[in-house]
Amino acid sequence: MKFKLKRKPSLRNLLWKIPLTVTEYRMLGLLLIGSLFFSMPGRWCAAQFEIAATVDGQPVNVKRLQLQVGLVLKKTPAEGLKLKIIQAQVLEENIKQRLVFIYLQGSQHKASQAEIDAQSSNLETELIEQKSNLKQYLQKRDISEAQLRDSLAWDICWSKYLATYLTDQNLKKYFDQHRRKFDGTQLRVAHVLFQPEDEADPKSWKTAFAKATSVLADLQNEKIDFEQAVIQYSSGATKINHGELGWITWRGPMAPEFTIASFKLKTGEFSQPVQTSFGFHLINLLEEKPGKIKMEDIRPQVVQGVKRYLFDWLATKQAKQTKVEFTGNYPFFKPGTKTLGKSAE
Repeated sequence: MKFKLKRKPSLRNLLWKIPLTVTEYRMLGLLLIGSLFFSMPGRWCAAQFEIAATVDGQPVNVKRLQLQVGLVLKKTPAEGLKLKIIQAQVLEENIKQRLVFIYLQGSQHKASQAEIDAQSSNLETELIEQKSNLKQYLQKRDISEAQLRDSLAWDICWSKYLATYLTDQNLKKYFDQHRRKFDGTQLRVAHVLFQPEDEADPKSWKTAFAKATSVLADLQNEKIDFEQAVIQYSSGATKINHGELGWITWRGPMAPEFTIASFKLKTGEFSQPVQTSFGFHLINLLEEKPGKIKMEDIRPQVVQGVKRYLFDWLATKQAKQTKVEFTGNYPFFKPGTKTLGKSAE
């Protein structure tokens, strides 16, 4: 059975959608529906300082990014380095979506002009029913009709793609491959925490990372055992109970970055340094307790997981043949890393 394609868009769904799972929204702090719209090339030439990056020559507008970041900060206040990381994450997701859109518009899932016209007509009808009109709708959102049509095109082609690949067979396959994330598996973990002396100072973070890397090497070479590492190096209250944090699941209670790294481990393994807002963690998986939840019980979560997988896969595939350039006017990650690039101040 294939999922049905939704033909009539609701107003709130006409914004560009970033198809993240709940866990990944938490990881990025992106508690929003993405509001990505293409900037017009003419405006880009007149105000290059407003551009964060270009994807296949098309600009990513700083103003739109800041609107998204503003929504994030209402839920997750941040400043200094933490703020830059959030800004870079928002830009990264916008770029990925541009890449996916380019791929889909060059595929059999492309949105035709007739389909876009039909969606636009549906929108106008809905606006009339609400005693409004298209001109007011565009003015309220500060977008052009061309940008709206791009948004409609995204909605159409992404829905087509999902209708093709969100099958029962693919959902079952994904569930089986990522069973621990869905079935309620519990992990008993411990960690060594390396906190930066000054959270607002990038050099302090680099120092903490270097120390975490050095201690990991000593653990792997058996120059020190985990308990000794906790006592000697771990920050704050994490020394209690030999660094043990108890049982966690994919849904919490730890920071998403921590959880993702933990679920990649086998019993007895140590993680690479994992960065969270607290600092860098070396995680040790002590014990695993298998879950019993079946796919039928959590089908919506599996659907979201497959959507995210498809989104990332298409973005990675298209990135190999599409030029992405950063202007330096906005925080960004160096390609292929989570390291901040040098931005113009």
